[in-house]
Amino acid sequence: MLNFCKKQALILTIILSLSLAILLPGPGKAIYPSGVTNLILALIFLCQGLGVKTEDLDLKPSTFLILLWGAFISLIIYPFFSFLFIQLGTWPQDTQVGFFLMCSMAPTLVSGTLMAQRAGGNRLFALILTLGINCIGILVIPFVLNILLSTSIEFDRLALLSKLFFYVFCPACAGVFIRKLFSQTLSNYSLLIKNLPILFLGLILYISCSSQSTHLHNTSLLSVAVFIPLCLGIHVFFLIGIYFSSKSLFKFGESISRTLAILCSQKTLPIAMAVWSISLIESYPLAILPPIIFHFTQLIFDGMAVEYWRAKSSNN
Repeated sequence: MLNFCKKQALILTIILSLSLAILLPGPGKAIYPSGVTNLILALIFLCQGLGVKTEDLDLKPSTFLILLWGAFISLIIYPFFSFLFIQLGTWPQDTQVGFFLMCSMAPTLVSGTLMAQRAGGNRLFALILTLGINCIGILVIPFVLNILLSTSIEFDRLALLSKLFFYVFCPACAGVFIRKLFSQTLSNYSLLIKNLPILFLGLILYISCSSQSTHLHNTSLLSVAVFIPLCLGIHVFFLIGIYFSSKSLFKFGESISRTLAILCSQKTLPIAMAVWSISLIESYPLAILPPIIFHFTQLIFDGMAVEYWRAKSSNN
C-alpha cells in the first residue's frame, strides 16, 4: 500500500486537493486573495529546476535541428490539431478552453525525461528536448493561446508572458543554476526535491479551486468523464504518430524516436495550472479540469507504453 502511494503520489495529491476544495473550501478562499499562489508557483519551478541534472549535458549542432523540430511539433502542430479534435463533439466552453490550454503546453520538466530513459530513449537528448522546448514555450505559449482563444476571451498575452517569465522561467533557471553549484550537497536531498513540487502543486490547486468551489459543487463526475476519450485520443495519436514518423520519415534511431514520441506528446500540468490561475480562473473556473484529466490519462498510457518498450528492448 505504501509503495502504491509513493508511485501515485501526484495523482493522490490532486484528488485530495480537489476533494478538500469541494468539502472544505473556507481556508483556501481566505488565502486566495493574498496572491500567495504566485509564490507557491515560483517554489514549484525552483524545485523542478533543482531536480534537473545537467552535469552530463553535451550539445551538438545536429541536436539543435531536432530540438527545433520537437518544439514545432509540441508547441505549434499539437495545439492547432487540438482545434480539429475539439470538433469531434459538442463541449462546454470551459472544457474547450481547458483542452486548448493543456494542448498548448510544453513537456513535463522531470517525469518525461525519466519515462523516456526507462523506455530505452536517450537520456541526454531527453534532457535537451525538455529544457529547450520549455524555454521556447515560455515565449510561444501566450501567443498560441491568444490565437486559439481569441474568439472566446480577451487574452492579454504580454501580461501572461511577463508572469510566466518571472514565476516559471526565472525560478526554474535559478534551480538549475543552484543545482550546478551544489550538486553533491543537493543529491542528499533528492527525495525531498522530488516530492516538494507535488506538495506545492496540491496546495496551489486547493487554494485556487477553493475560490471556485461553487462551480465544482455543480459539476458531476459523468460530465468530467465524458472528455477522457478526447484527452486520451489526442495524446495517443501524437505519441504513435511522432514515433513512427521519426523512424520512417526522418530515419531517426530507435532511442531518439522513443524520446521524441514521449516528450513531444506529453504536456506539463504545473504550467497549465499557472496559466489558468493567472489568466483564466475568473472567466473559466472549470477549465482546470481537462488538464487534470489529460495528465491522468497520459500518465496511465505512457506507463504502459514505457513497459512495452522496456520489454521489447529486453527481448532484443
